[in-house]
Amino acid sequence: MKRFSIVLKYLKDQKGNIFLYVLFNLLSILFSLVSLAMLVPFLQLLFGQEKLVETEPVFNLSADSLMNYLKYYLSKLIADHGQVYALGAICAIIICAIFLKNCFLYLSYRILAPMRNRVMKRLRADLYDKILALPIGYFTEQRKGDITSRMSNDANEIEWSVISAVEGLLKEPITIIVILSTLIFLSPELSLFLLVLLPLTGFIIGRVSRSLKKQSTAAQEEMGVIMSILDETLTGLRVIKAFNAEQLLRLRFFNSNETLNTLRNKMIFRRDLASPLSEFLGVVVLCCVLYFGGRLVFSGNIIQPDAFIAYIVFFTQIINPAKSLSTTFYNVQRGGSAIKRIEEIIQAPVTVTESPN
Repeated sequence: MKRFSIVLKYLKDQKGNIFLYVLFNLLSILFSLVSLAMLVPFLQLLFGQEKLVETEPVFNLSADSLMNYLKYYLSKLIADHGQVYALGAICAIIICAIFLKNCFLYLSYRILAPMRNRVMKRLRADLYDKILALPIGYFTEQRKGDITSRMSNDANEIEWSVISAVEGLLKEPITIIVILSTLIFLSPELSLFLLVLLPLTGFIIGRVSRSLKKQSTAAQEEMGVIMSILDETLTGLRVIKAFNAEQLLRLRFFNSNETLNTLRNKMIFRRDLASPLSEFLGVVVLCCVLYFGGRLVFSGNIIQPDAFIAYIVFFTQIINPAKSLSTTFYNVQRGGSAIKRIEEIIQAPVTVTESPN
């Protein structure tokens, strides 16, 4: 989190908006779960594959009790109004739940976009102020192209990598925690097995992403070299042509450009590995849960079949957030080098101070 300090500094006065962003995402996740919960357990009742529950069960805080209680009310709805009416009522509830889910999701985006733009506005303003405050001697030791690259490319990297990562680190863990809590409520035994597998998959993804930061730092530095060569070329074009040095500058530029191309290809290959790798590991975990949970169903009263089906459906909703979270970790590694390069300017000491008068 130390590397995020430059971004978090600009978010200190945005606590109210951050709270609203988290709240809207939480409500969006809950309504998404409601829409799924309405489908899974009750289709057998609707289509006559299971007997209607005519006796009101005793309610207590457990998955089986909650499932039986909901089945009782659906059975009552079918008995009083018929299967078509009950099916229409469930469809209406699902439509309302999905509508509310997407409304809250849109509101979270409306909160996030101004925060993101405000951070970048203040970051660019502080960077420019520091450039004006630094003494001339600082710029004789630095290439102008490299400073330009930090102001443009590195700032853009922070906007699309680091701030997106902050968004993912707020949203995706909430989604995973809510779904995991639901899974633990449905079956603590099966969830204990799951909580052993998920950290293992996270460890594998983390090992793959570590080298991305080093490659990103090298790519940003190489981009600074290219911008410096371009600046030298435009500034000294008359001298270059006078001494027939075009080939020398062309060779320098093409070598740096080729190095940058190689580094960026390696970065993209490693970054693009995040999503398929996390999806594959998620499916492996799903199959393990399916096998282990199926044995619990066959063994007796540990978990009911309809609760197990609901468990599997809810678990599949973890895969996409897990993929997004793994991509977020890759972006954190990639954007960390951009933050470091901008911090070098913002934290540079001002060795020459103006007299007060």
